[in-house]
Amino acid sequence: MEYRQAIETDIPEIVQKRIQFLHEYHQGLSERYLGQLIPKLQAYFEKHLNKNMMAYIAADETARVCSVALLLVLEKPPRPAFMNGRTGLILNVYTEPEFRRFGMGKRLMEMLLCDARSMELDYVELTATADGYPLYQQLGFHEEIPETVPMKLRLRTEDI
Repeated sequence: MEYRQAIETDIPEIVQKRIQFLHEYHQGLSERYLGQLIPKLQAYFEKHLNKNMMAYIAADETARVCSVALLLVLEKPPRPAFMNGRTGLILNVYTEPEFRRFGMGKRLMEMLLCDARSMELDYVELTATADGYPLYQQLGFHEEIPETVPMKLRLRTEDI
């Protein structure tokens, strides 16, 4: 297995893994939704990969990507909680079902966290699924009780 940071030619595989993740997370996606989503994901990764979005992949000997982890680097006005103003959001940590429990996700997360430290990010955050929760705890993540109440105003609604 090869573990590395993704490059532009890996984008189709990263898009595929994102779709697989969303299929599992949302328990299926409509064909209509997929038809809209795939070209948007392709364009997103073409614009952001290795700029403010890093992708870490595990690929087998045929170059098939079996596992992926994404790091979105965000820059905000500094404040005491993040003096550098740079934070990271971890997304789409996904391993294909037949490759789970072999440590791929852990190894990708360790690479991602090493790079986050070298970029001097103030912190990284993620939203854990039940399956990923033990791994993230093992890596040092902990639940945070927010000082504020997260709120969202949905400006667009689309059927999944």
